[in-house]
Amino acid sequence: MGTLHPIRSCQTSLGRASQPASQHYLQLVQPQQFVHPQQFVHLQPLVHLQPPRGSTRRHPHRESLPPASTAKRVVLRLGQAEAKGIPVTLQIGDEGRLPQLETTGWLPPIERLIESQQRWQKAYAQTQLSQLCPSRLQAPAGQITNVSYQELMEQCDRSHRGLVTQINQWLNSERFRPVRETLLAQLSPTDSIRFVLQTDQAQIRSLPLHVWDWFERYAQAELVLSELNYRQLGPLSEAGCQPAAQVRILAILGDSTGLDVQRDRKL
Repeated sequence: MGTLHPIRSCQTSLGRASQPASQHYLQLVQPQQFVHPQQFVHLQPLVHLQPPRGSTRRHPHRESLPPASTAKRVVLRLGQAEAKGIPVTLQIGDEGRLPQLETTGWLPPIERLIESQQRWQKAYAQTQLSQLCPSRLQAPAGQITNVSYQELMEQCDRSHRGLVTQINQWLNSERFRPVRETLLAQLSPTDSIRFVLQTDQAQIRSLPLHVWDWFERYAQAELVLSELNYRQLGPLSEAGCQPAAQVRILAILGDSTGLDVQRDRKL
């Protein structure tokens, strides 16, 4: 081992602010120079020198952290259907607060969409009926009846794909485009979103609207269906249910032949 030498260049190098911090460090630690751990504390201030102009310092750990998510509440209100379509009102805001944004738009009529849904429901019902009771399948006179279960499943699958296409065409229509662009501009894919769809039309609430491709971009969004007019029954507890003064437990013991249920009764 060599002799311990004091680091004389520490103080002189600190005054050279025009040189990069890496150059100061290389001037202090020579290949053949031994530095005692207690003397290494004098090198630490050199690492925190300001970088030269035009360079940037980045934190290696902060770059890998995902952006923080925000709880958002989206309300899409569908009015009564008119000849030219369905009027809609969009509200966006933070969860638990009043909406900060509101805009309006239109959706096309839903006649073709409802017909597509009915075709899918009919095809699905036929596949289930063929499995439960094949003899109950009835066909009009002249119709080919030697249809296998596989063919029924393929028909059901085609009807489902057609319904998904119709739903995306409906929600991505040109008249609904301003509302959709507002959703894309105001929300982040990392946000936790409660998407409330309010409508009095039961046919629209029965549609599988979760297949809209917008939900593929916003994976943290959940769809909530509601009527236009509603009333909250009462304040909810932190557990999400009505607070009860006393917990009541129902126990069904059954036949006690050969069993000792006295301990269970006491519990």
